[in-house]
Amino acid sequence: MITIEAKDKVVGRLQSADGHLAGIIKMIEADRPAEDVLTQLTAVQAALNKINILVYNQEIDSFARRLHNNANEQQRLQGAQRLLAMFAFHPR
Repeated sequence: MITIEAKDKVVGRLQSADGHLAGIIKMIEADRPAEDVLTQLTAVQAALNKINILVYNQEIDSFARRLHNNANEQQRLQGAQRLLAMFAFHPR
């Protein structure tokens, strides 16, 4: 679960990335040089990577709280495996 504070950060960053993507579309439609487009795409990818880190950190914090509260050994193992699988499929 994402906290309200983190949610605001994530949404803001996503909206910013959305604006950059719209700009990239316009660049492509205007036949801007590939180097310019690639520079902007790299910036958007970096922004999305930061968003991934924010969301993963929230999930790790949530997982740690659930472990601390009252999870049995099987639940802890399943939760850890789920986190690792998510990270493996969506690397930083």
